[in-house]
Amino acid sequence: AQSALRALARALATPEKPPPPTPPPVKPPSPVNVHHETDAAAAAAKAMESRFNHATARLMESDQRLHAAEKERDRAIDGEARALLELEAATQRCAAAEAARAASDAR
Repeated sequence: AQSALRALARALATPEKPPPPTPPPVKPPSPVNVHHETDAAAAAAKAMESRFNHATARLMESDQRLHAAEKERDRAIDGEARALLELEAATQRCAAAEAARAASDAR
């Protein structure tokens, strides 16, 4: 009786393995023109590439315009700085001339 109980306990302890899942049915190849699909994919890839090249060219153009504008701005800033220096020097010469005239007038 004890061995029967042990066998029953062992049977309950190890659950039966579920049957292996049935593999999904293999679909027959669809009668789609494979060449047509690859041609469409190639055309899409070509279109994407040309869009990319166009965008890259536009980016490079705008980059060049930006660099040109920055150079122009730097030249303008340099010119402004030079003009300010010249103005300061002229102001000093003017002040010196006025001082000299005032000194000669005082004589």
